[in-house]
Amino acid sequence: MTAFGAVHAWAGAGLALVLGGAPVLAQPAPTPVLSEEADQLLRQMSAALAGAPSLALDVTSLREVELADGRTASLLTDMTIAIRRPNRLRADLRGDAVLADVYYDGRQVTVHAIPQQAYAQADAPPSIDGALALLQERLGVPLELGALLVADPHARLAPGTTGDVVSTTHVSGRLAWHLVLQSGPTAWELWIDQSGLPLPLLASVVRDGRRLLLRFDAWRVAPQIAERLFQFTPPPGTRPIPFAVRQAGDTP
Repeated sequence: MTAFGAVHAWAGAGLALVLGGAPVLAQPAPTPVLSEEADQLLRQMSAALAGAPSLALDVTSLREVELADGRTASLLTDMTIAIRRPNRLRADLRGDAVLADVYYDGRQVTVHAIPQQAYAQADAPPSIDGALALLQERLGVPLELGALLVADPHARLAPGTTGDVVSTTHVSGRLAWHLVLQSGPTAWELWIDQSGLPLPLLASVVRDGRRLLLRFDAWRVAPQIAERLFQFTPPPGTRPIPFAVRQAGDTP
């Protein structure tokens, strides 16, 4: 035997020999977890969002979609959103694929399709959480940031999620924590403001090979919001239509 020792491979035994040493068990890969630091930031963000009696913000979304000919395109949507807890919501959507206003007054949800001069209404649960679930899961209305507007965002985001804080960076001049996370098949990233309230500045979500980017601008915490903002009055010439209920398997 040489001075460097012998090297052997033991097939199927799960063992490894180091040069000149004794056999040691191969170490299994560590089980992915949600780091304490990342979980704490999600909790702080959740507390800041849930603790505000009212919120208003502007959001720009960029969603990748597949065209009929197989090419990939990005659909741009600008959203202005206002909520007043526990049961008021308004969202104005202006984009490539949607031009509509959404109202929730604690009793009904209304979607006003502006180009079609039409509106659809449905009875809704008596909470923002319930109204968001109805709009997204059953009616297919694109409010992708709904998990941030519910009563407990942490309970929606953290269970089953793994990942960590990977860096500190800047988003439009604001210092931010950068979280890289995984929830089942969904890979997502979050940039959380660390120069003020711990609110999200940017989010990236990849699911089924398609990316959604959300940029959050002009967070307004606890603003005074008039009741009339959440009430829908049909403009002259606007007609009622039924909701096109999303079927199982449809892209949300």
